[in-house]
Amino acid sequence: YDPRDLFAGLPQGSRIAVSGLSDETFARWLRPDVEVECFETRADDVFARLRESSLDAMIADESELQGEVLPACPHRFLQEPWLSEPGQGASIVVASREDEELTVLLKALEHRNSRIEIESEIRLQNICRMESLHVLRARARCEGDRLGLRAVLLAVDLSWTVEAQRQGEVTRSGASRLARQVARDL
Repeated sequence: YDPRDLFAGLPQGSRIAVSGLSDETFARWLRPDVEVECFETRADDVFARLRESSLDAMIADESELQGEVLPACPHRFLQEPWLSEPGQGASIVVASREDEELTVLLKALEHRNSRIEIESEIRLQNICRMESLHVLRARARCEGDRLGLRAVLLAVDLSWTVEAQRQGEVTRSGASRLARQVARDL
């Protein structure tokens, strides 16, 4: 673990709140030495528990932390070894092809590499179609002319885990091929 990572740097026995079963399973796998609980209330309510010291840390999507919560606490975006659910980092705007004005605006916002990364993760998720007893985490990243895809498939009870990592070309067809290869490896 990178000691600069707040999640990895938490002491043994720390109490961490996360926002869903997938995050809970992944956190327990990465850090079996900490207590992980899944919260189903608003992240703002969990933040109040942080202030009361009944929790040591929380992991939540930035969008869940409304108003003054995020600036009021020490925080850091989690890097690897933390992996998100496939496509979790994406916000997608869809427009009708007939709406020429909106289509022009959306094309101006297009970021080719971000699209390819997200398409690779989502393609992997679609190929793997998980039952509720399994958790899939993935991260695709463009580096120069190479696209890397790292994924972890875990049983919710942590009785088994499988990891896979590959590289391919930074194209939409390359992203699809890479997702199929990683799915086969898993």
